Amino acid sequence: MKQRLIALAALAAVLLAVGCGAPAATPTPPVPAATATTEAAPTATTAPVPTATNEPTAEATATTKAESTPTPSDAGEPGEPGIDASVSTRNPFETIFAQAEAPEGWSVRPCEGNGPLLCMFDGSEHMGTIELFASHIETLPEFAGMLRDAGLEPGSIDYRDPAQAAQIREAFDAFIESNLETFEEDRQIRYRGSATFTRLPIEDIRIGDMPGVRYGFNVADESGKVVEKWPSHAAFDGNVLYILVPHYDEDSFFSFKSLEALEEFEPFVPALLEGLTLPLPVEQTEVKSVTTLARVPLFRFYGAGSNPVTEVPAGQTLTVTGRAPGEGPWRVECPDGDPYECWVSADPRLTQPGE
Repeated sequence: MKQRLIALAALAAVLLAVGCGAPAATPTPPVPAATATTEAAPTATTAPVPTATNEPTAEATATTKAESTPTPSDAGEPGEPGIDASVSTRNPFETIFAQAEAPEGWSVRPCEGNGPLLCMFDGSEHMGTIELFASHIETLPEFAGMLRDAGLEPGSIDYRDPAQAAQIREAFDAFIESNLETFEEDRQIRYRGSATFTRLPIEDIRIGDMPGVRYGFNVADESGKVVEKWPSHAAFDGNVLYILVPHYDEDSFFSFKSLEALEEFEPFVPALLEGLTLPLPVEQTEVKSVTTLARVPLFRFYGAGSNPVTEVPAGQTLTVTGRAPGEGPWRVECPDGDPYECWVSADPRLTQPGE
């Protein structure tokens, strides 16, 4: 189970990728709207979130929304062509990122496609990527245990409470220690004992509205040359763990072009992270309820990394408590009254807003 925790932490998501010889992937620069493609940005095969290639394309979504709303009797089931039952149909950086300073001549913008990726460019040359991993506490039993050990009960945590924020930080200390121990063991195997594993200093930071922590590691070869650098940045909103990872490792997915490129950009990372709109924003809506037109899965949050937890049958009315920006998924009251949030697709074939 420790390995599952590490994967969700996503310092690397490279153990299998490297072992299987997965090729490095480079997101393409955004293109003018007139020629924009709808291909999803590639996502590492071992990433602990739904891959971009599993999501419907923008064309499919547009086609679905253009069609008339069906009645429950003729609504299709999730999984049929053109039906979008997910709640993560766009790159979350399109919602949470506004702007950021960068080295002279560089630019920062969401990568093309719906993968949770933020791209850095020097002119038109892709220099690196920050990948966002989000995991609900229900999928993190070890981290949930660490929170309990710190005196917190998952499902009733408020990061805005200074006392609870201190307890979250205590849990992060245990999380980081477990995380780095496993990666150090792995790197000893990977480099057959010939490399030096060095932990990065642990620092308190801010990620959006949340207190967070920076941690990570370097790996140097026998000559002292740094061949890997993995600075990670984590925050917890009481329900969702967010980890943002820029890195250099030429054998991994989404690596910066070089160690020098990563280190040139690193001084700009703290302000970039603090400027993100996190936790994931929720907008008020005049819609009070939605009715399911087919069997609809419920998710814990919107965005990549949210897995369905249950399903609601057709014909059930759900109370709406908010909506994702950009006419995104609906936040609804959970049918079973559990302490976490529930989200459903806004695809008009699946949910119909009430009066």
